[in-house]
Amino acid sequence: MKKTLFTLSMTLVIVLSSFWSVSAQVFTLDLSNPLNPAEFTFDPATGEWTETFNGEDYPTIDFEHFSFSHIINNNGYGGASWDGFTVSVSGDDANQSDFISNQWGNMAGGGIKTDANGKVIKDNGKVQVEKGIPYLVAYWSFYTDLTEDMPSLITPFDDMYEPVGMYVNASPWPYYGNLGHDNFARALDQEGDYFK
Repeated sequence: MKKTLFTLSMTLVIVLSSFWSVSAQVFTLDLSNPLNPAEFTFDPATGEWTETFNGEDYPTIDFEHFSFSHIINNNGYGGASWDGFTVSVSGDDANQSDFISNQWGNMAGGGIKTDANGKVIKDNGKVQVEKGIPYLVAYWSFYTDLTEDMPSLITPFDDMYEPVGMYVNASPWPYYGNLGHDNFARALDQEGDYFK
């Protein structure tokens, strides 16, 4: 089974609408302002959040109005793996021979640039990104969904929200694995091939 990583370069906008009101309030996720943890520290070599493998203190990653699952599995092979969401500032989009240690990048090359009001900065319609700006990295595990109390990818909310937009990006691991083949799959080079 191929470990599929998705990089969510997040400017996730959620609309909270009240049944009694016609107006809607818009919340924009600000990855630089977490509640739990109080702040992110990043490994200078990899760009990953240094607490990625700490599920005891961080079973979820929380922000005002947003919460993301963060599940750690002790895999029985002398280590642990993570499922759900973590945070990175890597922005690496290179084809690496060791994707396990370089699973924190994204093909856009960084997190989304925003102005002081949280509005996404675009140049001729193209979203601007920059290495060093935080973004979410997501991993979905079928096994974790079968064995854990919380699904791998979940954003639990206390109230009803309607998302109005988000940006999703590919990680270098599945991107290059699908282009040139890897230990999990052949290259996607035949008519009708696709990656979803």
